Amino acid sequence: MGDWLGTGTIAGYLRKYRPFQEAREFARSLNIKSQREWENFCKGQMPEKGPLPLDISASPHLTYANSGWVGMGDWLGTGTIANQNLIYRSFEEAREFARSLNLKTRKEWQKFCKGQMPEKGSLPSDIPIKPNRTYAKSGWIGVGDWLGTGRVATFNKSFRPFKEAREFARSLNFHLRAEWRKFCKGQMPEIGTLPPDIPNAPEFVYKNKGWKGFGDWLGTGAVATFCREYRPFLEARAFVHSLNLKSTREWSLFSKNQMPRKEALPSDIPATPYKTYAQSGWTGMSDWLGNGKKQRKNSRS
Repeated sequence: MGDWLGTGTIAGYLRKYRPFQEAREFARSLNIKSQREWENFCKGQMPEKGPLPLDISASPHLTYANSGWVGMGDWLGTGTIANQNLIYRSFEEAREFARSLNLKTRKEWQKFCKGQMPEKGSLPSDIPIKPNRTYAKSGWIGVGDWLGTGRVATFNKSFRPFKEAREFARSLNFHLRAEWRKFCKGQMPEIGTLPPDIPNAPEFVYKNKGWKGFGDWLGTGAVATFCREYRPFLEARAFVHSLNLKSTREWSLFSKNQMPRKEALPSDIPATPYKTYAQSGWTGMSDWLGNGKKQRKNSRS
């Protein structure tokens, strides 16, 4: 069409381009630093560099795909190599380098890779930024292994059976969940440190393997609400009737053990009966307390 109309334009597939090495020599002479700059040059957006010669392809990755193309870094002479063309060290060699940095966390590794820890040097081109992907099937275990800190991802850890782990937890003589949390964070050095085969979040690890709550875990006797077994509704209500409480407020005080003249709330009587017995007998607080009060119904004559 360019010949037909006399514009001089030649269709891309009809053009004769310079051999790869000659074309690359031209590209490198431009001192362009990135693919984006190359694209701008090809579009005539860098007039100071001159126009793109007709025998130089704007899409060298297609034109020279099978005749020398390695990547844009090679084409422009910047030395940058596309990720898919990089050849990395073996896992063991790369891990040895990573461990030599004495980094402690994944965050520190990421900072190093971004050049934010100049005192450690720069990341070699044959060490991947994301080793978990590069070595996923050739040795990768976790960041703790990669950096040599000894830390193992929770899902890769082997924990003690529930009963053995609970026995250890009870031996600490803690009374509160907060104490357990502090111990797990290393904030109670006088007690020691958390063994690697004991989880700091046992409620998740042992969820379907015996877990009943922190009261059971620590041996305090407290049982998590969702694990408690309550009296049947009629028996529970009969007990409450015997208390002769007169109002919802009095029930609230009693259930919080704020009525010293009354006995303490039994563990098998719920403090929130409207939830526990919602589908098994609950009709209202008046019925629960047995004070005979009825809700008034509006009627029209």
